[in-house]
Amino acid sequence: MKNKITSLLLSVFCAFNLISAIGCTKKPDNEPPTPPAPTVNHDTPNFDLNRYLVPIWADNGVAYNELAMIMRTPDDEFVYDVKLAYPIDEIISVRDFSLDTEYAKGVDYELKDGVLKINELGRLFDIAIPYSEYYVDKFVDGMNWPEMDGEGAQIKTEAEGGAYGLTAYQISVTYKHSATWNGVTPENKSAKLPKINQKLSAGQNVSLVCLGDSISAGWTASGYESVFLRPFCPKYFDLVTKYTDYKWGNVTAKNYSVGGMTAMWGTYNPQIESVVSSNPDLVFIGFGMNDGSANISVSEFKNNIKTIMDKVKVSCPDTEFVLVSTMLPNEEVGFNPGNPVLKNQKNYLPALIELENEYQGVAVADITSIHEHLLTRKYFRDMSANNINHPNDYLHRVYAQVILQTMFGSIETVEIPEI
Repeated sequence: MKNKITSLLLSVFCAFNLISAIGCTKKPDNEPPTPPAPTVNHDTPNFDLNRYLVPIWADNGVAYNELAMIMRTPDDEFVYDVKLAYPIDEIISVRDFSLDTEYAKGVDYELKDGVLKINELGRLFDIAIPYSEYYVDKFVDGMNWPEMDGEGAQIKTEAEGGAYGLTAYQISVTYKHSATWNGVTPENKSAKLPKINQKLSAGQNVSLVCLGDSISAGWTASGYESVFLRPFCPKYFDLVTKYTDYKWGNVTAKNYSVGGMTAMWGTYNPQIESVVSSNPDLVFIGFGMNDGSANISVSEFKNNIKTIMDKVKVSCPDTEFVLVSTMLPNEEVGFNPGNPVLKNQKNYLPALIELENEYQGVAVADITSIHEHLLTRKYFRDMSANNINHPNDYLHRVYAQVILQTMFGSIETVEIPEI
């Protein structure tokens, strides 16, 4: 009996100490219950400026609407694994390029070892381009792009005029990942652009101008006026100007870019007169793709960019500049046999950095290094809309992300006015 009483007392003593340790205070009757953590729906079935501008190098764990092209194997029985910027932890959604159609896990695709795999019996198999349509045996002028390492060729097509072109074979993947970015991260160069940043912070009117080639003109963003297809993603310059206007207001923008042009064209008086007519506070200069294909020397390219800036500053001495280095073209093909499209493009970046160091009020947005790193993770065709030298929506977004990080040091969520 004594042992039982002792055990009972010990139990009561231990229970009392446990309650004292963890606390046993009663919540006041008038205190509201703790709300559950909000559930975020990361699926993005429409263009969303804030989500589209989340930097690909950001440590946020979600990649929104990343594009990848899907292709069948040579025997036409399977689809190659999808290549994305990060290994996948969890798939949130898989949609077609337009974002109108969502595909089902377990039916249309599977996730295995961090890789998206297409089921050959699912609907995505029908989207995947046959291997024999992408890679063809013989180059035919005007019909395809000749390969530089043989007699074969690759598909020539463009998202244009209501036709999806290469993007018809691309899917949009939103997914969670725990991996970190191991490529170059764009620098914060806001200190190199003090005037534009001061005017924006003060709420003053600012004028932004773009002068460049077809990429800067808008080819081939789905929202570009010559394309105009779902999901209507704006070209990179419009992404930059929309963000800047929504964040600070009082922004006007003009784009004088023209397809097929080199930096030499930008030095001619009609282009300079157009630029200075807008009395720009900031000019984006985006050349290099066509210069590189034309094998224009680095020194000549540098001098042409310098000439553009010098001529603008004659009339607009307070103007600052963002020099946008170019993405890289498809290294496997050329415009015609023996004439590869990839030549000098990568070599222009150091020349632009030299100009940045030689001038006040000049910052280089380094697209080249970011794209070069992405090409270690993804195919060129995953990021192009014409398979040779034009970016798709994903790469236009990367352009804008790099430029905004360069200008402001960070990209924050902006409040978008209702239409």
